[in-house]
This record gives sequence, structure tokens and C-alpha cells, in this order.
Amino acid sequence: MSDSIQKTDYMKDLLLHIEENMSNDLEAELLSSIGYVSRRKLYYDFYSISGHSVKEYVRKRRLSNALALIKTSDMGLTDIAFKCGYSSHQALCRVVKQMLNLTPSEYKSSDTYYFFPPFNNEPLQSVTVSSETIPSSLRVLFYHSSLTDIENIAVSTFLRVFPNYEWRIFGRNGTQKGNKFCYELYLTGNKHNYDMLTSHGFEIAESIPCLTSMFASSTVINDEGRINSAWNFCVINSYK
Repeated sequence: MSDSIQKTDYMKDLLLHIEENMSNDLEAELLSSIGYVSRRKLYYDFYSISGHSVKEYVRKRRLSNALALIKTSDMGLTDIAFKCGYSSHQALCRVVKQMLNLTPSEYKSSDTYYFFPPFNNEPLQSVTVSSETIPSSLRVLFYHSSLTDIENIAVSTFLRVFPNYEWRIFGRNGTQKGNKFCYELYLTGNKHNYDMLTSHGFEIAESIPCLTSMFASSTVINDEGRINSAWNFCVINSYK
């Protein structure tokens, strides 16, 4: 049997064990004994397959389960904490505050939703769905001959023109124009003369009013492939 098949088989058992024992001790020593591998091999295999360390994966799965119970059940925080593997309800409160900047009671009554799914060979991303306000901004269009890495090219070009820019920048792919690809930047700083951007491949489009809406968000390494995978994952899991 090949090493890759063996790895897949014991990882399936390991992931199932994690889901069935979320309230128990899930230290790496226990997991490595379940998988009949060394701790070093466990760390390597787990990360290479899931993209997460064992500790980080367990932490996010516990939080996801706890937040689901907080949102949808009438269980007390102490019961939820112990059911999901936390040492106390205070420990659960600390984790929720660190991750979402909300208390459990604030999370329960808010329109924010956090989800981190069990691994099933799909890209693993934490997804937060919440209401967010995007301030009024100026929409500018950046055109380039290549779609590859166009976001980084657009942002780096903009920052060469305004190296000390301190306001938030939003962005998304735009509509292709002829043989040129487009990336849209939404600039929230209103104290600049943006006309100078036109000599650096940008086109000034329009002013956009303040917008409040629901958004699915995820955080990934600044890599185009991972960003696209995360975006597809957010769309599928937030709206299905």
C-alpha cells in the first residue's frame, strides 16, 4: 500500500476521532497513538493534508461547535463549554471575544455567524457572515494586460503614487475592456487629488455612497489561488 493511501486512511480515522471526542483530551500525544504514527509524522501529515496544525484545527472546530450551540440552543454557557472541550465558561468567553470581538450573549443576538467545517478534502476556511458598513468611497479602475496577480499589481501601483495612504482600500475584479483586464479599487480617503492616477493605468469611475450589507468573509494568505478557493468556499457555504 502506498504511503499516500496509508496517510489518507489513518487521517480519516483521526478526523473522525476528533469529531467524536471534542469534549475530551485531544493533545497530539493521544492523536498520534490513535493514528499509530509519531508526533512528528502526525504534524507533517495533518498539515500537508488539511493546511492546519492539529492544535489550530481542533481550536477552530471547538469554537465553531460552541458558537452553533450558543446561536441555536438554550444551553447554558458552562454546559456548552464542557460539551465543546473548554475548561470553563470563562475560557469559552475569552476565545469568542478574541475571535469575534463579541461576548457570547452579543454573538447570540447579533446577525454574525462563524463557521469552520470539519475537513472533507475541501479547502478549509473559517467563514464569518456579518453586517458590515463600507464607508463612502471613490471607485477607480485599473487596467492591465494580464489577469494573473492583477490585484497585487493594482494595489502596489496605487501605493507607489500614494505611499502614505492611511485609509481602507476595498477591491474586486472588474469588467474586461477590450484586451485589458480590470481590477476595481474603492478608496475611502477623501483628501487626495486622485486625478494623478490616470497616468498610472487607472481610470476614475464614480463616487460610491456609504453601504451597509451582509458579507461573508475569510482570511487567507495573500496568494491568488488561495484567495479564489476561499471566495468560492464562502459563497458555497454561506448561501447554500
